[in-house]
Amino acid sequence: MLALILAAAFVDLAGSPVKPDAFSESKATGWIFIATDCPVSNGYAGEINRLQAAYSGKARIFLIYSDPSTSRADAATHHSAYSLKSPGILDAKQTLMHEAKAEKTPEAVVFNSKGRIVYKGRIDNRWARLGVSRGTATTHEFRDALDAAIAGRMPKVQRAPEVGCYIPRP
Repeated sequence: MLALILAAAFVDLAGSPVKPDAFSESKATGWIFIATDCPVSNGYAGEINRLQAAYSGKARIFLIYSDPSTSRADAATHHSAYSLKSPGILDAKQTLMHEAKAEKTPEAVVFNSKGRIVYKGRIDNRWARLGVSRGTATTHEFRDALDAAIAGRMPKVQRAPEVGCYIPRP
């Protein structure tokens, strides 16, 4: 089913075709659902860029904008304003959001090389709950899941509760 859904055309923020299903090109693929107006999501910009740098050449990480009211221009402005390095994908029809069953931003999903979801949840545990930050993360579930997928293993943690803003549904 995933292959059929992902056979649909997706475009990056510049309007160029992109394949968010880089499963055959990488041992691990990560999707991070983000929003232009979510303070938790925006607060992860630095960590998202660190992840992109750490996994360049080892895994593919895509940023998914699934709020149907976000235009390509708004997403591109946000992407630039936060100096995000991972490719951004506009998911205005929420196809990728529904496939991953994502509900919040920032929510992370890791796929193995076969396209199977091996992790879904938070990037790390920096946020205890909405409005309450620990300041520093003590667990790094998304990073751990990428490492496991790259090594051909299942991550120890396959689901972790996400903290953030709900993705609007039309």
